[in-house]
Amino acid sequence: MEALRRLDRLTGEAIMIGDRPDTDIKGAAQLGIVTVLVRIGQFSPGTPYPDGLPKPDFDVKSLNDLNLDQALQTVRERQTRSSGFIA
Repeated sequence: MEALRRLDRLTGEAIMIGDRPDTDIKGAAQLGIVTVLVRIGQFSPGTPYPDGLPKPDFDVKSLNDLNLDQALQTVRERQTRSSGFIA
């Protein structure tokens, strides 16, 4: 939230990219931020997703696998739903 405040941005204008479902994805999802889980480190490809945590909007092996156009479209759709306006 501090980073968004400093940039004068809303949660609906952000994408959280992280490698930890228990911290990165959970915290961002609770704020309504579009989430991307990059499968590196502790949660590498093939590692089961932890039960009881919000699923990421995108689950990729590397940033090269992220379809940025699709991620930005998800941000726009979420903004539309939350504002009631059509983008």
